[in-house]
Amino acid sequence: MLPSSAIAKLQKNRNKEYSELLKLFQAVSDPVRFGILELLEDHATLCVTEIARVFKISVPAASHQLKILESSGILKRERMGQMKCYVIAKDNVRVKSIVQLMTKGRVMRGKNRK
Repeated sequence: MLPSSAIAKLQKNRNKEYSELLKLFQAVSDPVRFGILELLEDHATLCVTEIARVFKISVPAASHQLKILESSGILKRERMGQMKCYVIAKDNVRVKSIVQLMTKGRVMRGKNRK
């Protein structure tokens, strides 16, 4: 039987882990953000204006969606002169797993564009 101190430690670690995972899943639960992640999987780096054009949304709306993905740790922002461009944070193990899951799902749906 686990002592109370071990249970408390497990609860604390699980709460932190769940919080991080929940933030990632919430970020990709929006159809536009999910699409942005899929798009960036196909095109390593894209700028805000390019993403806005693809999704037929305003630049501020695209920027907002990208900021959510960045704050969750899914994307990284890079400056290219005046432009803000984004890449998938594949050095994050959880993000890498989500992208792999998305890619497998795309293959299963017959939509592998690579």
